[in-house]
Amino acid sequence: LTDNKVRTLAEQAATTAILVVCLAIFFVIYAAAGAVFRLLGKPGVEIVSRVFGLILSSIAVTGLIVAIKLSFGLT
Repeated sequence: LTDNKVRTLAEQAATTAILVVCLAIFFVIYAAAGAVFRLLGKPGVEIVSRVFGLILSSIAVTGLIVAIKLSFGLT
């Protein structure tokens, strides 16, 4: 993430700080997962899981279409 010969100490510190903030956010999300599960219940979690699965599938299909267009020079 950082290269001592290319990046300044301030840039390396900023990268480290951003990484720590991201890790803290993920920790809070994972720590709250049990409470969210209790709040939504099993059916609610299954619905959310299916919705996010559809969103992820649509992103994947969009990426595939873009890749095919770029491969064959289509616009």
